Amino acid sequence: MTRYSQYIKRINIVSDLVILNGVYTAVFYFKFGAFHDPFTFMLFYINFAWIFATSMVKPYDISRTSTFYKVLRSTFFVLAVHVLLVCAYYVFEQTHRYSRELLLLMYMSLFVISFFYKLLFHYAIKFARRQGMNYRNIVIITQNDNPIQLQSYLNSHPEYGYRVKKVIDTDRPENNSFQEDLKQYSLENGIHEIFYSMSAINSETLADLMNFAEENLIRMRLIADFKWVTVRDLELEKIGNVPVMKVHTTPLDDWDKQLSKRIFDILFSTIIIVSLLSWLLPILALFIKLDTKGPVFFKQQNGT
Repeated sequence: MTRYSQYIKRINIVSDLVILNGVYTAVFYFKFGAFHDPFTFMLFYINFAWIFATSMVKPYDISRTSTFYKVLRSTFFVLAVHVLLVCAYYVFEQTHRYSRELLLLMYMSLFVISFFYKLLFHYAIKFARRQGMNYRNIVIITQNDNPIQLQSYLNSHPEYGYRVKKVIDTDRPENNSFQEDLKQYSLENGIHEIFYSMSAINSETLADLMNFAEENLIRMRLIADFKWVTVRDLELEKIGNVPVMKVHTTPLDDWDKQLSKRIFDILFSTIIIVSLLSWLLPILALFIKLDTKGPVFFKQQNGT
């Protein structure tokens, strides 16, 4: 059981659709006790909206090293987009045929069920990988200790499902022309991925290995060897055809972080207004009236 990541993605897609349709059907029947005309069209629309939302957020593009927080965050934003799409239809349709209570109950149930499903599935996959399932055999090509650190990290985290089968140090004389031996080794040992340290890259060797990997369905990865930026965030972007590494991403560059900050600002302001200003402002107003004869609030007069 090695290269089943594509099936994991498909299982997640189908499971989400089953949960969505199951929750909507159950809530509709619970609310009305029977199925009538709006049920069928709304069932079609929520599926269309879900497919559209997932195509925007891409919640299924999850790597082996992704945390549960990342999985849950992706699910939350899919639900947020889906809510907006469905609410937009409610406003546009403007009819009493659809129940807002049904909508609220559906999303509450959908969030709870999705949360526990994602939690169970995420840790079930990690447990399976610890037991030796859904693994990927890799080779590391190195010229310094950075990839050795990668090997140590992967060996200490079996839940990622990586098996380091071979480490090739290009500094050693016997590895000066290693690519032919690597090709044969990869085919004989079922190598799924080749990790190539950027500090050891030879352009001709890399081009040759990339062609070999493409022909044999082996994934190539480049290891960025930047020890001086290890404590910073790195983001790869392209300017034209030139890959550029952006260091220390601005905290509010991502739209999800902007949304999170906006939600925090609103909630924090509401709490302050309700818990503090609701009793403090009347007291201040009383002190102002006792101290001065003027109004509590200053108002600029026109022309003065």
